[in-house]
Formats: sequence, C-alpha cells, structure tokens
Amino acid sequence: MLDETRIGAVSPNPSQALVDEELLRLAAARVFARSSRAVRFLRHLVSRTLARDGAALREMALGVEIFHRSAEHFDPQTDSIVRVEARRLRQKLARYYADEGADARLQFDLPVGSYAVQFRLRTVCGLDDTPRSSVAVVEFVNRSASSQTPRVAGLARDITGALARLKGIRVVAYREIAPTDADRRRVARLLATATVLHGSVAYGDDVVTMSLELMRADDGSVVWSREETVSTEAATRLIETLARSVVHALHRDAQARQLRRVTLSGSAPYVRGPTDGRARDDLHRAFWCLRTPSIESTENAVRLLERCLSHGDDATAFAALGYALVRLVGLNARPARTAMEAARSAVGSALALDPENGSAHATMGTIAHTYDHDWPRAEASLLSALRFDPGRADAHSRYGWSLMVNARFAEAQASYYEARRLDPIDLTLRTHQALIWLYERDYERAAAELALVREVDPQRLVAAALQAALYLYSGRWRQGREAYLEMTHRFPGLSISHCGLAQAYALLGERGPALAELSWLRRAHEAGQAPPYQLAMVHARLAMSSPDAADAVHAMDRAFAALQLSADTRDFNFVCTAVDPAFDVLRLDSRFNALLTNHGLGHLARGAAPTHDARV
Repeated sequence: MLDETRIGAVSPNPSQALVDEELLRLAAARVFARSSRAVRFLRHLVSRTLARDGAALREMALGVEIFHRSAEHFDPQTDSIVRVEARRLRQKLARYYADEGADARLQFDLPVGSYAVQFRLRTVCGLDDTPRSSVAVVEFVNRSASSQTPRVAGLARDITGALARLKGIRVVAYREIAPTDADRRRVARLLATATVLHGSVAYGDDVVTMSLELMRADDGSVVWSREETVSTEAATRLIETLARSVVHALHRDAQARQLRRVTLSGSAPYVRGPTDGRARDDLHRAFWCLRTPSIESTENAVRLLERCLSHGDDATAFAALGYALVRLVGLNARPARTAMEAARSAVGSALALDPENGSAHATMGTIAHTYDHDWPRAEASLLSALRFDPGRADAHSRYGWSLMVNARFAEAQASYYEARRLDPIDLTLRTHQALIWLYERDYERAAAELALVREVDPQRLVAAALQAALYLYSGRWRQGREAYLEMTHRFPGLSISHCGLAQAYALLGERGPALAELSWLRRAHEAGQAPPYQLAMVHARLAMSSPDAADAVHAMDRAFAALQLSADTRDFNFVCTAVDPAFDVLRLDSRFNALLTNHGLGHLARGAAPTHDARV
C-alpha cells in the first residue's frame, strides 16, 4: 500500500542540492517572474537561516543588507519596508505552492513574526492529486514490414519523450497496441488517464506516413487528429511538428477542464535525436534493445549507439550510451573504472550539446553517486534531470533509489510513488519500493509489497531475491535457506543466490556449507562474476553467528577488508553499505564509520542500528 501520511515534515537540515533546486524552480515561476527583489530577499533569508546566522535575520540587518537602507538612519519603527516585503513574500509563496509549486519537494515557509525560514519536506504522495492533464501513449500500429517494428516504437518513444518534458501533465507509456477504441478506453482506465494518444506508422521506399489521434477516455470523443506523409529524411521534423500539435491540444483541453497549466519544462525543442535517417534508425533500435535489461541486449545497444554516433555527434545518442554503459557496470558485465569513465565522457558530450538533456543529467548523477561517492553533486544532477524531464518515471525512480541508500526513506517513497503514477504497470518500481521498506526495517510492509509483485510474476528474479533476503533480515533463516536453495537450482551461476545461501547457512550455524558457498563466491569474484560486496555480506554473517570469539574477530576483519575492496574498486553496491541490515553486526566497530567517512558516505555514519527480535 502506498504511504500517504508523511505530509509537510519540517526539516531543519535540508540538503543544499534540494534547496538550490527549489530556488531555481521558484525563481522561474510566473508569480516570481517580475519579482526579482522578492527572490533575492528569499535567497538571503534561506542562506542566513541555513547558516544559523540569527543576527543577519534581524529587521535592522535586513533593511540595510537587502533594502539598502542607511545603517545610520534606518529605524524599523518608522520604516516598515522589511515587514511589508516579508508579507508580500508570504503571499507569493502561498500562491506559488498552490499552483506551479504544487509538486515541489521542498517548501519554504516564512512564519509571521519571524524572518527565519522553515523548510518543509513535501513527501506527501497526495500532492500529486492536484488536478492535471493526463495522457496514455499506446504503442503505434506498424503498417509497414514487420522488420520496421523498432523504428515504429522509436517514433512512439519520441512523441512520449516530447510530452514527458512538460510540466502540469502526467504521461504514461503503454508498450502494447490497443487496436480498437474500446481497447484504448480500457487502457486509459487501467492507467488512470483522461486521454489516449494512439496512431499508426507506415514506411515506404522513401516516405513515412504517420496518423495520430488524441481521444478522451470518458466518452471516446476525438480531441485532435492528424495524418502526414513526408520523406524519410524529413521524419524528424514531422515528429516535432506532431509533438507540438499534441502539446497544443493538451494545453487547450487543460484550459477547458480548468486543470493545471501545461508548460514546457525547458527551452530546448520538443523532440531530440539525429536527423540522419540511418543514425536515427540505429538510435531507435538501440532503445528497443534497452527495453530488455540483460547483458546481451545492453551490449547490442552499445554497439548500435556507437554506430549511430559514427554518423555525427548527437546528445540523445550520447546520453543513451552513457546510460547503457552504467547499466553494464550494474550487471557486473564490465569493470567499473573503464566503463564508468567512458559513461562520464558520453554524458558529458551529451550535456555539452544539450544542457537540458534530462537523461544525461540522471546518468551523471548515478555516476557521481555510485562511482565518485559524491552525494551532493549527485543529488544536484538527479534534481536537474527531474527539472528537465518531469514526466519520466525513470528520472523519479533513479532519484528515489539514491535517496533510499542515503536513508531518506520518506522522500524515496514519494519519488517512487510519482514514478508509479507515471508507469503504473512497471513491477520493477513496486519491487524497489519493497526494498525501501526492507532497508527501513519495516519487514511487514516489505513482505506485503513483494507478495503483490510475486502474485503477478512469481518468477521475477529480483523479487524472489528480495523475498529470500527478507527471510534472513527478519530472522526466518530456515525459510531463507530454502528460498536461496531454490534460486541456486534455477540460476546456478547467479552470485546473489550463492551469497544468500552462504548467509543462511552461517546464520543457522551450518559452518561447513557456509564456507563451501563462500569458496564458490571467491572463485566467482576472481573470475569477475561476483562483487566484493557479496563477500563482505557473508563474512559479516559468519562474524555474527560464530560461537568462537577468535573466529568472529577474523570474520569481522575479512568483512571490513571486503568492504574496503568494494569501495576501492567502485563496486556499484558499496553505496548501500550504510543502510543494509546485513552489516548491522559491523556498526558497533569504529572501522564502520571510518569506512563510510573515508569514501564519501560520512553523512551516513552513525551509531549501532536498532536490534530486532530474530527467531528461527
């Protein structure tokens, strides 16, 4: 069940990246567009509040510093400039958060009688219920040869991406064809959208014909429709023309229904991508490959993207290449150092060509977080991705994942809630929400969420692995052993199965089998098929369960050595160390906080985690 209770929590120490991002959004809003003095006033109040500089927040100091009154002659009793401007600022803030700032993650409050700003985290799922336009984009019908399917899907993705750049709208991609009006209205009900965009594409020898229609879900009436035939080389311009037309139609519909304004989130064109036909074809087929999160499919995407870029530089292709390379690191398919540096170069090229490319900002954030261990810089990039691509589920989920491993669980849940609103049928999002509950040690809610996922897809690997881990973390070690045994039979070469099984054996006191599984993991690690983080998990469990004090100390030493190696080799998993319950036994050791601090996670260093009643 989605959490809708965490509303308006006051945060005395919001992250600087979150503060900076909200100030940028606020300054660009209509209500502040012609109020540069109000923005400057707010920035000063925010800065001095965060600095705990009470003297600078006194009325006398503000009159001199912000409103340029003479220090010798300014008398707050007779000159009310500070109080008047503070009242106006409060009014503008109220209007902003009721309209364009309705989905803000951080709210600035200026209580009456004070000039110290209160920072209020807006982690409420219900914030998204502010009325706004919504559209489901169903897969386009392919009226040309079957071999053109990736190209047709690519055009549908382009349209979806154009709409996802809009503020005040909810865009949901539906990757199946809905052939009849009844099917389309069923899709709209499933995805809870008010309109449906559908169409068909036909490729000829040198031409492409696109036919699109925007339909209301409630009564089936057509809001907008258009059909165009152009040369293949002109297809990019056609996509942009159609995207603009759809945007205008949605804007008019929003006005008619008195919904939130539909506006572009940046200044860049609606549709991006190479204009060369061959390059665009490679790009579309690469995105088709990226739909499948396997090593082979991702490697194919890299090959196609590199070929796409051989025709000329393109921001979209560079951003996709960076994303694909980072995914290969996460799949343990490429070494972190070479692949992450190549990914950094690719997304850097994307941002040089297009500073508003949301996907590139998101990947840069992932690199800064998981590879550089620089969370402040990572959060700033992830928030930029959300500013330029507010309608992409992926942008919200990637920020949510990083918030989760930074122990900002309420904010992480809110991010995943919005991601699920944008992509309601993606089970991966529900699975990751269960992981948030697991890391927060709310095992009952984690189990409930995983049960819903496995009810739909019992064979889903990540959900099965999390369910098995949940058994271990909640003290049901025998159930965990059976779950991991089943996984090793289904996926004999998967390291996480053997890692979990080794932990289960260790917790049950079955030291021989635990060491046998650990030996398997070591061989897999030496072959580059298991991360050192998994070795650390097993050693931590051996330390926790060993009846011999000397053996426990030795296991602790080995656990810290493996975690150190995980940090040194930029293991993708290392950033989870601070919140992973597997390492609870290590937290009382001073080396744990030192390890976090030495590798960019010092803000997460703290005392021992709460203990739990764990019964076998």
